[in-house]
Amino acid sequence: MSRPGQISRAGAIAPLAALFALLMLMLTACSSGTETASFTRSANGYTTTLTYYADADVVFKQETVSTVDYVTAGIESEEALKEQMVPVVQQFQGLEGVVHSIRYDATSATETLSVDFRVADMSKLAQLSGSAFTGEDEPVSLEMSRALLLGQGYAEQK
Repeated sequence: MSRPGQISRAGAIAPLAALFALLMLMLTACSSGTETASFTRSANGYTTTLTYYADADVVFKQETVSTVDYVTAGIESEEALKEQMVPVVQQFQGLEGVVHSIRYDATSATETLSVDFRVADMSKLAQLSGSAFTGEDEPVSLEMSRALLLGQGYAEQK
């Protein structure tokens, strides 16, 4: 049985958070071999690329790189964004298997988030603010994630 899961952030940082989301679906499918798949979407000053690393359809790592242009996205300043991102940064601190960073520039910011599902505690990921992920120990399916992302307007990079 498939279990859709999603880690996202909401509230004061909703626009930026939506693009930084970890999009996950839970299901083991029947394919073989190691595969890398990347998906990109740009809208309203935000560009997000999600890259999945999978073996036999089971995702073992996901990387998300999101960039926001302050002016296009309607963000007042670098300082305003930094203030909004404080709770986001805090929620990722100390999570095993999760690497998170934000680089602020004069006109844009880039957030990088990497999750190694072989190491991360799925129940702790499920506790992140805005998470719709159940935290059950079912593997993340690349094919189900692909279908979800394409349905949300992401383009697969070939």
